[in-house]
Amino acid sequence: MPDRAAPKPNSTRRGVILGAAALTLVLAALVTFAVLDGSSKGPIEAKFVRFDRATNGYATRAVLRLANKSGKIVGSFRIDSVGVVSCRFFFDNSTNAGWENPRVVGGGEIDLRPHSQVEAAATLPEDGRTGRVAVVLTLQRPKPSAWLTHIRTHLRLKQPPLTEVQFVICDQVIQSPIVLHDGTVQPPRLLSAEEVSRNKAAFGLK
Repeated sequence: MPDRAAPKPNSTRRGVILGAAALTLVLAALVTFAVLDGSSKGPIEAKFVRFDRATNGYATRAVLRLANKSGKIVGSFRIDSVGVVSCRFFFDNSTNAGWENPRVVGGGEIDLRPHSQVEAAATLPEDGRTGRVAVVLTLQRPKPSAWLTHIRTHLRLKQPPLTEVQFVICDQVIQSPIVLHDGTVQPPRLLSAEEVSRNKAAFGLK
């Protein structure tokens, strides 16, 4: 029986190139969607603006600027009638425990649309401890297209949740105010660059 003719080199090379091109397109589509829908970590940032005086006359609030850097994700958060947002205050790099501000009453829900920003006040503890404010925020991702869902299912990739609760952590480390025994109050302050540098590991900073 005569041996089969070996495939032509040009034909083999063309098949390899076409296969690689197809794989590149699929991966590019997945990566592009991950960037556009905000699947990458940190689509919303919280930057410190200033300290603000609460109704009791003490500087017990930190005003933050929340900015949505995503092109498709919507972030929503609870805020009361005087602009205080639902938040926590983490004393170290852990998000498993920390001071939680009193329950937000009144007000309502605010949607932070793509490429928008808003200022909100975060209540601080009054025990003098140092840490970072973390705003409690719900991310709402758009529903992916049918073809992308099919590709992810075929490649056994995890489908990202459409709704996810996250903590958006402030970029500055704050020493909270402290009420002394005689009733006087030491106001809050930002840690200096030197203090932050000494405590980088504790606060999860680079």
